[in-house]
Amino acid sequence: MTNNNLYIDLNTNTINVTKAFYQRASIYGTPEFKKLRNCIAEMKAETGEIFKVEVKTRTIKNRSEDQEKRKNLLNRYMVEYIRTRDDREALLKEFETIRIRSRVQPNPRRFVQDWFIASFPGYEDVLEKIVAKEKAELKSLNTEKEAV
Repeated sequence: MTNNNLYIDLNTNTINVTKAFYQRASIYGTPEFKKLRNCIAEMKAETGEIFKVEVKTRTIKNRSEDQEKRKNLLNRYMVEYIRTRDDREALLKEFETIRIRSRVQPNPRRFVQDWFIASFPGYEDVLEKIVAKEKAELKSLNTEKEAV
C-alpha cells in the first residue's frame, strides 16, 4: 500500500485522504482503517490537537484556452476561411507554402495553426459559421441516408 492516499496538513490541522482510501478506511479492521486511526492518534500525541479528516477529490482539468481556440482549426476549415477573403489566391499559395514548410517542423499541425492565428486575428466568428454549416450538411446527409 502506498502513502499517496493520505496527506497531513499541519497548517490547517487536517488529514486529507482520497475518496477511495476513505471508503476503505470506513470499514473496521481494514489496513486503511488502522493506518488512518494510527495517524490520527500520532498527530494528537505530537501536537496535542485533534486533527480533522477531509476527503479530497481530484479535479479534472478543463481544456486550456489555447486548446479550445485550436479545437476546430483543421486544414479544411482554414482553407474555407481563406476562400472567404478578398485576396484568396495569394493567401492560398501562402497557406500551401506554410504547409510544405511545416513538414520539417517537430509539430507540423501546430506550426500551421500558429501561422493561421497570427495571420488572421479575427477568424473565430467566421470559422464558427463554417463549422456549423458543415455540421448541418453532415446532419442532413445522415438523415437522408436513414430515410433511404
